[in-house]
Amino acid sequence: MAGKRNAYSQAIVKKVEKYIDEFEKYEHAFPSETGLSEVLKINRATIKYWKTLKNPDDTLKHPEFADVLDRLLAKQELVCWWKGMRQEYNANLCKLLLAKHGYINESKQDLTSNGEGIVFNMNFSGKAKPGKK
Repeated sequence: MAGKRNAYSQAIVKKVEKYIDEFEKYEHAFPSETGLSEVLKINRATIKYWKTLKNPDDTLKHPEFADVLDRLLAKQELVCWWKGMRQEYNANLCKLLLAKHGYINESKQDLTSNGEGIVFNMNFSGKAKPGKK
């Protein structure tokens, strides 16, 4: 079935659902489209093609496939989140994967002085000097 874009059928959706539930059986740390392509013996481009293929009226040709892939990504996020929290997975790898799901590592600093903002004036040398409002 390698690369056969016309081989799509409802049986594929069932195989994806089974993979989501049994990804650990294949010794995968979490479900992924890459792991799915290996299990189904198709390339990742075919998965993307089936997921995004549209009808002439611009609706998805295989919405059930797009839905099950969304479930796969949700499971991937959940597994990585919980196993990362329990320190079963490397925190840096989890951070990298979770960035794909919209998580960001961000720190914010509020620079204030007694609740007032700090103003900096620049001199001609380009060095910052504390200034007054």
